[in-house]
Amino acid sequence: MSAKKWAIATRFAKLSNELKTNVYNDLGIQKLAKAEIINEELTNDILKRLSPYLQQNTPVDILDLWPSSGVFSSQVNKYLKPRRHLLVEPNKKNYGKSLKRLVKGGGGYEMVSLDPYSLYDWSEVFAKHLPEQGPPNTEGQVLPRNDTLLVLANIPEQRSIRDHFTPSRWWSVMMESCLNQRGVHMYGSVRILASLPGNSKCSVLPRTVIDRRRTSMLTETVAQHAFEVASTYENETWQSLKHWDNLVLNRERVAERTAANNIITPAGREIPPLELAPKSPRPGKLSQMYMLRPRVEWHDTVMDRIAKESSTNKVVRRDAQVALYSLNLDNKQAWWCHHVAKIELEEDEASRSLARIAADTSKYPEELERADKRSAGMRDTVEKLLQGTHHRVMRGHDRVADDGRVLNDAGSFDNSMLIHDRRPFEALRIHPDDQFPRLPRTIVYFEADPNPPVVQKLSQLSDEKRVELVELFDTLSSISSTRDQLNLAELYNFIFPLRTANEIVKEFPILAKYAMKRLKPGYGTMPLPDPTLDPNDCFQENIDYDLSYARIRRLPVSLIWDILLQYQNSGPDVSPMQFNRLLGGTLTGAVTGGSSGHALKLR
Repeated sequence: MSAKKWAIATRFAKLSNELKTNVYNDLGIQKLAKAEIINEELTNDILKRLSPYLQQNTPVDILDLWPSSGVFSSQVNKYLKPRRHLLVEPNKKNYGKSLKRLVKGGGGYEMVSLDPYSLYDWSEVFAKHLPEQGPPNTEGQVLPRNDTLLVLANIPEQRSIRDHFTPSRWWSVMMESCLNQRGVHMYGSVRILASLPGNSKCSVLPRTVIDRRRTSMLTETVAQHAFEVASTYENETWQSLKHWDNLVLNRERVAERTAANNIITPAGREIPPLELAPKSPRPGKLSQMYMLRPRVEWHDTVMDRIAKESSTNKVVRRDAQVALYSLNLDNKQAWWCHHVAKIELEEDEASRSLARIAADTSKYPEELERADKRSAGMRDTVEKLLQGTHHRVMRGHDRVADDGRVLNDAGSFDNSMLIHDRRPFEALRIHPDDQFPRLPRTIVYFEADPNPPVVQKLSQLSDEKRVELVELFDTLSSISSTRDQLNLAELYNFIFPLRTANEIVKEFPILAKYAMKRLKPGYGTMPLPDPTLDPNDCFQENIDYDLSYARIRRLPVSLIWDILLQYQNSGPDVSPMQFNRLLGGTLTGAVTGGSSGHALKLR
């Protein structure tokens, strides 16, 4: 085990040594260790930050999953003074002694040794240990809330790469059960305060479109509030996919929200400042200029290796040269990715400009023709760049472009599809001494929307249709990790193979916003039927639409649900399982009944 991981801070030596001696006393439990907050000041800062969300006028029960030794649990208990506090800890052997002390001390504690991963039906647990829990008042709510229960969770690390149960999967189950009002949400959606391994935060609250998958899409579907409360801010490699200016502007917008709500960040808990990646001491023959980009941990390691280039050891000198090459390649890749992405975003703007001119009858035919040629020329430029440059250098340009598109689609960070862009404040910084053992962690708060737009549409369906639609959504959102390039043209080729892009946009005009546009041959300008509409958000008879550049990962979750609802309303002749196979899902033949995807067409 890493010595750094088990280092004991002088300030908290007593508690750390107690945990090390009484809990982490054998190699088996050390491998499954979960970081515990041992600094009471950090706990107080977290609870103070969450006070507007946690303080309610109704009595509250706490369902505490994987409480470990109960250090953090006891502080939350003192703060909320719950009616009942149920400790659900599967590892009674190592944590039982510490938790029994809590139970004996009062505070409404009760301990049960159950594995939360294996519990899907919580009705017996609620009836026996949380008897006050019951049906909610559903008046005026399509997704009833249950403010009388708080789920507190300290989710363990994934035990191995073969482990089916992962923190992200657990969160996904929580969001799905919230949508379906099952599991812990059986009496209404409950609030969740969860400590997750640091590598799970981008799955729950993606920073970029490439991390946007089923877990986060379910969160987007039901959440009113979902944000990080505290974080160790480790492994922030996602920043390399963001444009430097957008990173800075987003932080500035968050600071404005924080100030507007009079939220004070305690000294020492501020987010680490953004730093620029180092410039190469010898860029060599690279023709690309230095690319503004954030510094990540990898850069620190590389610069340490480059600093040893004067070593008398040949192996060390050689490694320094390799590190220098890596830094130069990093700058080259970043420059090309952002360069191509910039041209793609300019192409988007040219396409939008064409749509506006095509709807303006005051424009001369020459202006319309120039706009059309410019849009086509931008696409040719991108294609030539992609064909003439090595794929390793270009790798990731589509991700950078789609992140830019997400912001352009929304118009502002406040309307961003990415929940993280809309965060009310920066997460409090967790320092190494605050935890034992020292592991990357993030603490996330979740609260459901009582009337989410998607659930309002689901509530109008029969139970059978609702289940079917949710299964279709599961399929489409689940394959995002294996088919992250899936675009609207490909999707519609599966669900409506006989329809052209123009027919699809005419029936579903909102898709015009995401389509590339060209002037339809033989057409001039034409006024919109409704002049108050934005030409880019509606169908135009004089425009040809191309949906092949609109990847599913950049679409708002509400639009994804609408597309699937449109498909369901058409009376599809294949099951959701067959739909999964057609889209390249991973269901086995046993699950799907042995059907072959190659023999199927959806219409």
